[in-house]
Amino acid sequence: MIRRILTVLLLTLSSVACAEQPYQQVFAGYNGPDSPTTTYFQDEQSLRDSWVSTALQPRELDEILSKVRFGPQMLVVSAVGGRSAVTGVQLGGVERYGDSLSVLVLVGVADTHCPGPRPDSYPFVIGVVQKPDAFDAIPNYFHQNFPDECKAVKSGSPAQERPNNAFKPTPHRGANHMADTACHVLHAPLRRGLT
Repeated sequence: MIRRILTVLLLTLSSVACAEQPYQQVFAGYNGPDSPTTTYFQDEQSLRDSWVSTALQPRELDEILSKVRFGPQMLVVSAVGGRSAVTGVQLGGVERYGDSLSVLVLVGVADTHCPGPRPDSYPFVIGVVQKPDAFDAIPNYFHQNFPDECKAVKSGSPAQERPNNAFKPTPHRGANHMADTACHVLHAPLRRGLT
């Protein structure tokens, strides 16, 4: 009897631990950043301040924003990094594990025997997901290649980070109080202004 109760309890817990999260892919591009990253955007301004706004045309960004209702939903952006011979990219799934989400991105790659150039691209996908009630924004992601025969190969250049023009406090590079015990410590002057 106890064994049966424990079995039912374990099965119930395992079904809650991993659950398919509803998602909708809203964009695929080939000019993302040169290294892999996955980011969750919970408001419009954070998306506009990110590399994503440099990779998209203004009308593309507006169209994506029209498909999300921030609050109950959020955007997930997963960039694969630099790859060659990419034929396509798609959001393969979003699963919830406790308070975090795992994102699967599938990357189509032309077979090695295919003729023609194999240019570099920087694939990324954007999807709309339901925001979990309790949410840990640490991204979990899996990028997986799959053979895509000899389909047309995409090319792109890496996205640029948006400049950070925010005021930063004056950095303090040293301290006079350390000179009492260490003769070799020199105090560096404070640097002023924007960095």
